[in-house]
Amino acid sequence: MPIQAVVNAIEHARTEIAIFPDTNLWCEPSTRYAVIDPILRGLGWSTHKSLECEVELPVGKSGKKVDYALLDRDSNIVILIEAKRLDGSL
Repeated sequence: MPIQAVVNAIEHARTEIAIFPDTNLWCEPSTRYAVIDPILRGLGWSTHKSLECEVELPVGKSGKKVDYALLDRDSNIVILIEAKRLDGSL
């Protein structure tokens, strides 16, 4: 993966954020679509292939869902990502 793809994805996200600087307009789905998804794609992850990325995956005994689970070639979870609105907290 060329580093330029990552730089481009981050710059795209920065541009999207700058267009709507009022974080009250940034709900979680907007943050995912405009910020997280492009960065993941820039890093080489497909956000629409379930073999690479599970979305809204239930985790633990509570059944709570994590926004993204990135998977390796053997379908093992590599990383979990929880998305929040830009002014939200984890």
